[in-house]
Amino acid sequence: MAQIDPKKQAEIGEIGALIREYNEWNRAQGLSLGSADEHLFDENLTDAQRAWLNNFCDRWGRSLTKIKEG
Repeated sequence: MAQIDPKKQAEIGEIGALIREYNEWNRAQGLSLGSADEHLFDENLTDAQRAWLNNFCDRWGRSLTKIKEG
């Protein structure tokens, strides 16, 4: 059985943590959004919600970049 590189495993764990954070935020906001980036310009959201989503998308992108560059 192939071993997963510990660095790669940590990066994958970071994505899992982000998914949990996004799901918890959705619940706390009383929302049921799909992909975060699809809602960055959703006029039904507050400015604070869009700011949170923007920050989240930035962190998500950095995490994916780390995995791809691994």
